[in-house]
Amino acid sequence: MKKPHLRLRLPDEGYDVFAPREGKTWGYRYGPSIMQYGDGRIDAWFASPGGGGVEADWFTYRHSDDNGRTWSDETVVLSPTPDSMDLFSVCDPAVILIDGWYYMGYTSTIYSHAGGVCNNVFAARSRNPDGPWFKWTGSGWGETRETADEDGNPLLLRWQGNPAPIVYFDEPWECWGAGEPSFVRVGDTLFIYFTWTSKDADGKAFCQTRAATADLRAGDNWPGTIAYRGIAIRRPGGGCDSSDVVYVEEAEKFLILCTDHRFTEQSCLAVYESDDGLRFERVCEVRTHVGEKCHNCGIAGGPDRHVSLKDGTIVGYAYGSQWGFWGTRFHKAVIELTDEPDFSDAANPASPYPVSPWPMPADPRPIHITTVPHFHVMKVSGGPKRIDLQWVDSAYDFRPCPGEEVTVDGYDPQIVRFEGLQCEPLRPGTTSAVARWKGRSVEFPITVQPESMPDRSEENRKLVSFLPQVKEYTLCLSENERKQVRGRGIYDDGSWFEVFDGITLSGYDDAVIRVIGDADFAALKTGSTSLTASCGGLSFTVRVNVMP
Repeated sequence: MKKPHLRLRLPDEGYDVFAPREGKTWGYRYGPSIMQYGDGRIDAWFASPGGGGVEADWFTYRHSDDNGRTWSDETVVLSPTPDSMDLFSVCDPAVILIDGWYYMGYTSTIYSHAGGVCNNVFAARSRNPDGPWFKWTGSGWGETRETADEDGNPLLLRWQGNPAPIVYFDEPWECWGAGEPSFVRVGDTLFIYFTWTSKDADGKAFCQTRAATADLRAGDNWPGTIAYRGIAIRRPGGGCDSSDVVYVEEAEKFLILCTDHRFTEQSCLAVYESDDGLRFERVCEVRTHVGEKCHNCGIAGGPDRHVSLKDGTIVGYAYGSQWGFWGTRFHKAVIELTDEPDFSDAANPASPYPVSPWPMPADPRPIHITTVPHFHVMKVSGGPKRIDLQWVDSAYDFRPCPGEEVTVDGYDPQIVRFEGLQCEPLRPGTTSAVARWKGRSVEFPITVQPESMPDRSEENRKLVSFLPQVKEYTLCLSENERKQVRGRGIYDDGSWFEVFDGITLSGYDDAVIRVIGDADFAALKTGSTSLTASCGGLSFTVRVNVMP
């Protein structure tokens, strides 16, 4: 018997859950991740502006107890970890509840100087929807350190952790990369979806949504079981953006919702469906009641990202004509079954909703605190340094925190000592510290360098270590893929970055792969080969596997 198809529609014009403040020229909350519990409670997470001039986006959180009629005040719940693989941003939240843990997927990169290309997918987890969050480090969640307090008593510290990608983008760095994740649980399998925006071996650009799965029977270590499962959608260019995914129980189908023709007057919501969660087809477009120039949508699901036909759901997206000055609109949404794919709404116009700014709050309240700069490098000989701590309100105005009201804890007292916001370096090492003010907190790293180490300077630093970011590459011959070798370069001043310039590749089987330029390569035939990357007199060897 032929299975029915999925159709989505918006019964009304919806309502704004966010608008920029009056007098501002920017402000946004895009890419909502929405969780419904079935009893009127809703949690929602949004990408918002970052701060301090060095971080592109933070995540804010709001809660409703009455099916979205009223919402709590927002607060920032996750931000980048300075001097780490997610130092530039946390973008595109995706939250699922698994065995008592909220897991949040997100997009980030270290390529802040290039406008946020070469993105990777990361994950963090928390017992509560508003944190604290602990990031996947490649071997666990967060970081613990056993040390001693000032009196020599044992002290156990717990930090957010130095994040490692759960999906690493291993293709040309100048491409947008991997990101915009979404999670769905079916049984003991976690389905993971992410966009992959790159170029092939011939230099032709492409946009995909890819699928992977993880085995939840592995418990906390499920990121270590992630297996790539193929291309879910070949997206029609960059105008079709992130894929938010739910599982429709009665239909036993996976549903992807994304925006297409984003930022244009022809923008719409696009619906894709799948029976196995791995290969999707487009079955519906929605324009009635959808805001013109919408982008980065989200669809609500239960804690496991399931939805029911009888209960309906919520759809949210950002919209607006001016870049970075966007409203965020939520709609009730109905999912129905049809005999054939339904594109009957595709010819209707989208709705030209104006972005109507909200008034400035009469009594600004802090939604976050942050340090400027966000990463602190010191030497003992330099003596104490005052940490500049600022609080941020919902309009993203920054003000200095009164030092006498701030507490700082969570740091290793063997490395630094705090008196108020004065940080005294004691001996070389790295620690994190947590500043707290009026119910808000921020964790920030501090490095005390040896006296013999040069001061940090990108112009004068010298490469002292060159390590593989990826130890084994897999290419699909039929996809004409183009991979790139990048190394983690560590320098004599203690700084680091991905090295992609000045690399030479050697030691490979030229019947299996061909080198493109310096550090890129493509497949010639199925098989395996080793590949040695050299830079600055240093080298490492990786494995390359070519599949059909």
